[in-house]
Amino acid sequence: MVRTPQTILIRCEAIAGILGFLLLLHTNNRAKWILGAAWLGYPMIYYITEAFPRYRCPVDWTFVLLGAFTVTSLWAGLRVRNNQHLQVRTSATP
Repeated sequence: MVRTPQTILIRCEAIAGILGFLLLLHTNNRAKWILGAAWLGYPMIYYITEAFPRYRCPVDWTFVLLGAFTVTSLWAGLRVRNNQHLQVRTSATP
């Protein structure tokens, strides 16, 4: 990629997707096997031969999906933490 904003966006998408996959590994969801197989199986030939950014298109949706999973997981974690903080605070007052 020669355009800087596009490169930054794709890298952020990839980082969010990888974080989402790591979060998904800690769940009991079977989607981790499907997405892991897609990440390993589809681009296998491009790990060996020359790659081109256009070849990412069939698996880009997985990065977006897992990036959304990252954001929602972090958001839910913050809400739970905030609710626990509020519960402790209200139960401490007479």
